[in-house]
Amino acid sequence: MIRKISYILTLHLLVFAGYKAKAQYDTTITTTGATVVWTVPTNTCITEYTFEAWGGGADGLTTVTSDRGAAGGGAGGYARTTVTGVTPGQTFTISVGAKEQDSWVKNPANVTILTAEGATGQAGASGTIAIGTNTFVTTGGSGAAQANNGNNAGGGSNDPWSGGGGGGAGGDGIAGDTPVSTGGWASGVDAKWSSGGAGRGGGGAGGRSAYEGNYCPSPAAGVAALDGSAPGGGGGGGGRDHNGDAVASGNGAQGAIRISANDNVKYTIAVSYTHLTMPTM
Repeated sequence: MIRKISYILTLHLLVFAGYKAKAQYDTTITTTGATVVWTVPTNTCITEYTFEAWGGGADGLTTVTSDRGAAGGGAGGYARTTVTGVTPGQTFTISVGAKEQDSWVKNPANVTILTAEGATGQAGASGTIAIGTNTFVTTGGSGAAQANNGNNAGGGSNDPWSGGGGGGAGGDGIAGDTPVSTGGWASGVDAKWSSGGAGRGGGGAGGRSAYEGNYCPSPAAGVAALDGSAPGGGGGGGGRDHNGDAVASGNGAQGAIRISANDNVKYTIAVSYTHLTMPTM
């Protein structure tokens, strides 16, 4: 008798259980003034984390002449890197920069893996990467320069007594933003300001500039600049009011460190089969 051999293939997909959603391990650190020790979570098998850093933004500049506003402060730099082969229980040392200060991360071997520089003055800052993959570095937006004699030069306000807006910080995959003017100076009426640069990719926005206030029907008090937004936004530039008094600039914003767990959970496929022998007719 001839026998026919057939196979019934049964496919089993076995997914390792016990993993929490990776977002539960994400964290943002904003403590300034002292280093922070971050410990890799021990109740997970995730071994890959992405670190992002923003440096502190610069204060807006103050007025240097009696008839000109000042430039906005630059935004802090941004840096990103991914570290693989991380072991649960390991520790990373983190420093978050206050305004105009660097933010950085050191690995368990005490080697700096990335730095986001703090900005000082009008120019935006950048960052550096030493270790990792999937890296990205970008410069924060510069503060807007003040216009000269009411001309909109360098992205500053059209009003010569108003300051320039603060630079906006960049972020994941996108550069920082240098502001452009939104104001117009029309024969001393309704004097305007320069808006801060936009925050991009998670970075903070720059602060709006100081401005002198309306001139008609009577001179109004100047309006102080706004602070930059965290993380990393530059402060708005200072100005002067119609009485020649200084109008305050804005403060730069502090930086931040963001840590994100990457989804590197593995899956196993098990294949089994049943061998049946069936007689032919």
